Amino acid sequence: MTVVYNKIIKKFMKFSTSKNELQQALQKLSKATPTRSTLPILSCILIKATNKKTTLRSTDLELTIDLEISVSLEEEGSAAIPLKQLYDITNELPETRITIVVDNKNKIEIKTNFGSYALMGKQKEEFPASPEINKKKNIKISGHIFRKIIESTLFAVSKDDLKPSLTGVLFRFNSLGLTAVATDGHRLVKKTDTSDELKTFSGDLVVPKKFLSYLLNHLSEDTFV
Repeated sequence: MTVVYNKIIKKFMKFSTSKNELQQALQKLSKATPTRSTLPILSCILIKATNKKTTLRSTDLELTIDLEISVSLEEEGSAAIPLKQLYDITNELPETRITIVVDNKNKIEIKTNFGSYALMGKQKEEFPASPEINKKKNIKISGHIFRKIIESTLFAVSKDDLKPSLTGVLFRFNSLGLTAVATDGHRLVKKTDTSDELKTFSGDLVVPKKFLSYLLNHLSEDTFV
């Protein structure tokens, strides 16, 4: 049940943003927010608001999604806010400006022209840290090429969690291009691409099926990965 209250003291974070932009971000973040988990903090998104940018993050410990939204910032800060409650509030509103205020006791106030709403956040320190990435070399792949590779291999990935090495697609880069391999132990699929842009990197990596499925649904052919 959402409770309305009138006052929050000791502002810890405050910004305003478009309802539509926030809701679109929440829809994307929900793909990495588990509906059930032994870790209650995973039901939240982590919001970090600074003068440089405002980021929203969700994770189920397998897939992590980071997004940026445009805001009018009044107070820098960060907070862990329950995604479902925030989404339910925004879903009931027409397009409007939404102001989010958080105090130092994790009390959150959502202010709009149509009313104010209150909910409790969680300790932001409990939110899992972003996974470390060893950036040895960047490689850019066109969305058109990457989509074809995913569509050609994803169906053959194993669904058996007891075989973790088979629950993703192996991407092998070398001077000849890219070879992607997937297998469930009974069938094996291999897709190769010799585009010049794929010959600048050498190495192997296994990309989990869940991430590739998410990427496939959000990948535009005229963009780069």
